[in-house]
Amino acid sequence: MKNKNANQLFWSKFIKTNWEIKFAHLKQTQLPILQINADIIFQWLVKYSDHCRKTKSNVGLKFFIDGESQYQNEVLQALPEKSDKSLVGYNKRMTRLFPDYCLVCDELIQVSGPQWKTLGEFVNELYNYVGIPNRPAEIGLYLGNYKKTPFGVHVDGCGVLSIPVVGTKKFRIWKPSYVKKNPDLEMAFDYQHHLKSSSLITAKPGDLVYWPSSAWHIAESDGSFSATWSLGLWVDQPFSEILLQTTESVLLDKIDSIKNRKYIAQKKKNSFGQVEKLPDLLSKSVNQLKSITANELSDAFMKHWLRVQSKNGFKSALIPDLKLKLSSHDLIRGDDKNPLPWAQLKSGKLCVANHGELIEMHKSQKNLAFVKLLNSGKSFQISIALKNHPQRKEIFKILTALYQSHQITKTA
Repeated sequence: MKNKNANQLFWSKFIKTNWEIKFAHLKQTQLPILQINADIIFQWLVKYSDHCRKTKSNVGLKFFIDGESQYQNEVLQALPEKSDKSLVGYNKRMTRLFPDYCLVCDELIQVSGPQWKTLGEFVNELYNYVGIPNRPAEIGLYLGNYKKTPFGVHVDGCGVLSIPVVGTKKFRIWKPSYVKKNPDLEMAFDYQHHLKSSSLITAKPGDLVYWPSSAWHIAESDGSFSATWSLGLWVDQPFSEILLQTTESVLLDKIDSIKNRKYIAQKKKNSFGQVEKLPDLLSKSVNQLKSITANELSDAFMKHWLRVQSKNGFKSALIPDLKLKLSSHDLIRGDDKNPLPWAQLKSGKLCVANHGELIEMHKSQKNLAFVKLLNSGKSFQISIALKNHPQRKEIFKILTALYQSHQITKTA
């Protein structure tokens, strides 16, 4: 409750004075998210780096040497390892190789596990005031001994809350009206004659820096090591894109038998060039799309909304920890302060969302009671709760998935 009050107090003041209005530099704040320190960020980064090495993918990662972006194999070779022991230890290894480097990671939310609730409680207080943005939020990380942001002076389209965890971080910010009058500043690295029109923020661990989505900015350094994680809240996606994304699956399901056709047979034009009739494939599509019901559209939008809420508006969900195991004798508990989003669909099914994954079940009294028990915050023994349940094995699989994504916990 104490954390919740701190978040409420912060956002109630911040919305009025700064949100999408002007930048802010808050020194040594007591917000719960500032408990996510250098050690936690290092653990996240190593875990995500291990995942990328295992999957041979560098999604969400960028590595720059002297401002030049590196290829995938080079990125994978330059990632932190557990043996580095800390962000500072990683930097020592890197500086022996590179006089100017920058590592960027935009997917740390996937490995935020135990801190997921802290992050969720923080952003949900913002959402209570302004709503959930159409484009998902991100957790980002910038670290290195680079002297300037490798992309130059830029604007992101997202409001940013930036939190230094190692070293001193300097941010230089310009108002959008100034950049509009001085377009040579866009993506610039040399901006000496624009310094007087900028604001310079010097932040240290324990501080929080914010700039609106319209602010042009660049990070500066004298070559000392720094590490900063940030919460990026995108506000640049119109609802029309959500509308198209959500209805697409319904539309494709309706024309499933013809959606992979490669050609449309021509219809002859009359002597005046008039096309009098649609080709058969297009006519068939019209008839199939006309059969979409209001209930089907309602369910599609409900599923979208459940996914968004279950991810706390973030772009990515948690990577499940497959090492976590449950037995039928375990005593477990859900979280009544961060309940699982669920709904009764028009189709007659019960739909539960777990970090972006949808679980559909029969709408029975036993399943309804099971979901409500999960969200009650009460401890219960699995074997007793599932006694005589007709889908015992399926429900146990659901519980395992919830446990592996930190949605439920074991109790003594």
